[in-house]
Amino acid sequence: MIFDLSKRDFSMENHILPQNDQLILLLKEELDHLQALYPFSESNYRDCRKIRSTKIDIYDQYYFGTLHIPLMEPEKDASLSLGFFLTRHSFILICENQQDQEHFRLLLHKRQALASDLSKCLLYFLEDLLEENAGYLEKAEDSIIHMEEEVLSGRLSGFNKRMTPLRKHLLYLHNYYEQLGDLCDLLQENQLGFIGKDALLLFHHLSRHCDRLSGSTQVLQAYSMQVREIYQAQVDLQQNKIMKSLTIVTTIFLPLTLIAGWYGMNFAHMPELSWKYGYPLVIILSVLIVVLCVLLMKKKRFWN
Repeated sequence: MIFDLSKRDFSMENHILPQNDQLILLLKEELDHLQALYPFSESNYRDCRKIRSTKIDIYDQYYFGTLHIPLMEPEKDASLSLGFFLTRHSFILICENQQDQEHFRLLLHKRQALASDLSKCLLYFLEDLLEENAGYLEKAEDSIIHMEEEVLSGRLSGFNKRMTPLRKHLLYLHNYYEQLGDLCDLLQENQLGFIGKDALLLFHHLSRHCDRLSGSTQVLQAYSMQVREIYQAQVDLQQNKIMKSLTIVTTIFLPLTLIAGWYGMNFAHMPELSWKYGYPLVIILSVLIVVLCVLLMKKKRFWN
């Protein structure tokens, strides 16, 4: 898809033509066609085909950047990969699929009042990528608060299954915001000289927005770590209670085990074995020992 920005009506052309003031939306499978018309670096086209991070590089007459964007679906570990070229007269965006291509076409169509400035097309495109991020971070905070309340109330089931993907996604988001902020800072420097003053100011605001989002993710990462420590403390407390119960039972029955072992030796000259009151005596002795152990533990507050 190609949109002639000089006409300011976003009329769509059918073929790629290297002309002035145009926005080009392409799919990755159309890169060969673009490569035949635009003499960008061969490494740029390789990076477009396999995008791994968010970055921007400056060349003599154009900027080249890639965007590796974590989507707001931590359980799916999904991401969106895009590449772009920004020249004095062209903004070329490479999408993975037609759905993304149509989404960005509609976005840039809504911004047609500012269509004469290609750097602003890039700016509003980046702003759209961050539009729902603050809301997602608020939901992530609510989710962590809810998990903390569950942990404090003793409901520990499924905690790691929910917390682990959330913490992993926050890490991805933090790296993404840091990289996107660096990208905006570099564009703000305007080393090639064709980005307008208004756009430079807006890139500055966008960079600060990325810094705020990055700071929020850091706070949430620290908060999630604190909640995980609370969870581990609760798990340890439950294990200590179990070990305490086992210790009490073992302590009570250890003397009885000693008695059973003692009279289980069956030596020939053990008088209790032939005494008619030997068996009742052992029963009474065992009961007394259990009662004595229970009273002693209650006095020492072992039950608390």
